[in-house]
Amino acid sequence: MWKKLRILSMTIFKTITVLFIVCCLANLSSNSSQQSTLMITSDDKKPYTRVYIDKSTVSHMVSPKITDSVVVKNNTTTVVIKNETTKVQVKNNTLKFIVENNTTRVFDLVKDNTVKVPLKNKTTKVPVKNKTTKVPVKDYTTKVPVKDNTVKVPVKTKTTNVPVKDNTVQVPVKTKTTKVPVKDNTVKVPVKTKTTNVPVKDNTVKVPVKTKTTKVPVKDNTVKVPVKDNTVRSTQIYEYSFPYLHVPVNVCKSNGAKSDPFLLFVVKSDVNHIAHRIAIRNTWGNTSNPGIKLVFLVGYSPLMKEFIQMESDTYKDIIQQNFLDDYHNNTLKTIMGFTWVATHCSGAKYIFFVDDDYIVNTKYIWNHLHTLSIAGKRGVFLGYVWKNAKPHRNANSKWFISKDDFKDNVLPPYAGGGSLVLTVDTINKLLSQFKFMKPIFIDDVYLGIACKKLKISLIHESRFSVRYQPDKMNHLFSSHGFRSPMQLIEDWKKFHIKYDMVI
Repeated sequence: MWKKLRILSMTIFKTITVLFIVCCLANLSSNSSQQSTLMITSDDKKPYTRVYIDKSTVSHMVSPKITDSVVVKNNTTTVVIKNETTKVQVKNNTLKFIVENNTTRVFDLVKDNTVKVPLKNKTTKVPVKNKTTKVPVKDYTTKVPVKDNTVKVPVKTKTTNVPVKDNTVQVPVKTKTTKVPVKDNTVKVPVKTKTTNVPVKDNTVKVPVKTKTTKVPVKDNTVKVPVKDNTVRSTQIYEYSFPYLHVPVNVCKSNGAKSDPFLLFVVKSDVNHIAHRIAIRNTWGNTSNPGIKLVFLVGYSPLMKEFIQMESDTYKDIIQQNFLDDYHNNTLKTIMGFTWVATHCSGAKYIFFVDDDYIVNTKYIWNHLHTLSIAGKRGVFLGYVWKNAKPHRNANSKWFISKDDFKDNVLPPYAGGGSLVLTVDTINKLLSQFKFMKPIFIDDVYLGIACKKLKISLIHESRFSVRYQPDKMNHLFSSHGFRSPMQLIEDWKKFHIKYDMVI
């Protein structure tokens, strides 16, 4: 029994000695924790643990399952991972982390001197210092600028399989961006190219190239237009914007009529020729056919202002703009008539322009135009066409044309302006050209020049007579030159029934 007590006492003594040694080691370990304290998260699902050190300390994330110990000495932290030791040096608030293949990654310390270090190609939070950061990409690091807390990360271009169908492939074309200068609050913007199906034949592709357009500056009503051979010509822009003083009523659909006329007579008249206009209204211009309408073009005269007002109020067929009525403004009068037709009576089928000293066989021209209409004739310009005429260079001539107005020695073909027939589409083409042409006061020559530039074909008709032949009106569209309004009335009475001129 005493022997057993002695053995028990020895065992207790050894146990107390071991406990004492353990307590001493624990005390030493507690003192050591003032320099380094290991805190392992309780959630084993998280792939890292944190190590906190004072001032020069480091927070290093490693998996608790693969971490054996962490030692901090002389501003160096040694991390043991799976029995392999890695030294991590802390200097100037920077962490150098030595990894495999003798490579080194450098990380800045932020937020309480804590940094997250990626392991095994895993991504991590990266601190920002001096507007730059180092981002590890597949074992490589690079400096990336940070602006507004945003980082631009380069992404490799992906390749893709493009289907080919019917020997056709749809190829997207990327548009390059560039810095564009801004001048006068205007910027030229590149437009992306649309993709399209391009046929492939014999390994060759035909690619259409679009025509480039550009803005052309206008200065002092002049535009510089580039032409062939790298030459540039200046083109004057002419504006015709006189206000209307009188306009007709119930002539076309836009001003009160039920429909647009098939045939519209537009009579170019001297503002003083009130008697001529009255004679026309009571002779060839007097018709009950709703498909025929009549208007008069006059310029302005202060002496005739009140008379024109009364005439317009009575007949409602006057077109007048605020330019002086003068022979040298005949072209302005013609442009006024073209503009009014294109704007207010574009639905009319045919326009008969005629001076106020003509007699017209209304029924004859009506029948002829119906024949053209049935045949589907478009772009019509009929008249008595003059060819190879020479400009008058004598300054004393009524029809004098200077070299500045027309430099060539032979005039282009032109229809006598006193009597001609056009369609509205031809009128619109001429109007588009007028703004680029200096007005020549001889209006029929002016129209001939415009037709040459636009390549409009003039159809010669001898039935537009340039001489007064009332006794032959049975086979004439019009005849020029009665001496007085009274003669027109007398000749009308004499021949209109005989030649069946009324419709």
